[in-house]
Amino acid sequence: MSRKKEIVVAAEFDREFRTRFAASFEQIASLNSGKRFVSVFELAGKHSAGKGRDVFKSFSNLISALVKGEIDLAVADGTDLPTNLPHGVEIFAVLDRSNPFDVFISSDDMILDEQPEEARVAVTNQVEMGQLLYYRPDLDVVVRGDGFDNLCAEMENGVLNGFVYPASKVEAIDKQDKVVEVFTSSICMPVAGQGSIAIIGRKGERELKEIVKGLNDMPSYDELLLEKAFAGTVSKDKKAPIGVLSSIDGRDFKLEGVIVSPDGSERISGSISGKLAESEKLLAELAEELLSSGGEDIINFIE
Repeated sequence: MSRKKEIVVAAEFDREFRTRFAASFEQIASLNSGKRFVSVFELAGKHSAGKGRDVFKSFSNLISALVKGEIDLAVADGTDLPTNLPHGVEIFAVLDRSNPFDVFISSDDMILDEQPEEARVAVTNQVEMGQLLYYRPDLDVVVRGDGFDNLCAEMENGVLNGFVYPASKVEAIDKQDKVVEVFTSSICMPVAGQGSIAIIGRKGERELKEIVKGLNDMPSYDELLLEKAFAGTVSKDKKAPIGVLSSIDGRDFKLEGVIVSPDGSERISGSISGKLAESEKLLAELAEELLSSGGEDIINFIE
């Protein structure tokens, strides 16, 4: 049990997530726990093996610091969470989920249907790429890891006609005025956990878990776990081209899933609904349905 009066809360070093983390940290720090919460994005000197500063550049880097006791709580983007967390850590809370969908930004304020043939559109992952090419095979779609500002600059310079980005990140940096279209799941199913923020701690830290449990939004928690469980049931490969979106109503749930070929040649989708208590069985049934309908060939080809 943690008896420290100073609690170190950390997140990955990412410009867009920093904004989301700041809001999350304010929620954590507002808790009446008699403790001082400290926000960090990097550890200095003694924690970085003489390499100056150890910046949390990845989820694994962040969790490693948590396991070692260098930080007390990790705040992570739901899309970064693996199906099974590393040994010794667990999710303490999931904050109220923001918009889970993807949005479209274009230089000419035209929606996707209005874009000319061979329009060059950037996406952030292969799941988006495959779905856009399935919907508009004439597009020139490229996967880019650039941040929002860089993609906007390339669009303004004529390199791109537009780009797809997670709505939650656009809202976090207050750029909603740039959005020309919000994609429905029938056009672009998001990846598992999109729009979610999880607070992760070490197992056995009961006091810390108790402190942050008031921030847990149960429907958001269940949605994150359902989507990660579905993705993990379909494939153990975190990079597999799987989209999924769930919604909770009391103890009932609905979930849509898709396996898509990155070249857009195939998009295999399905949905389930039922009681949360039966979710494991229902998720397995949907995964088997998609895999047996051609999804397994897509995943095997990618792997």
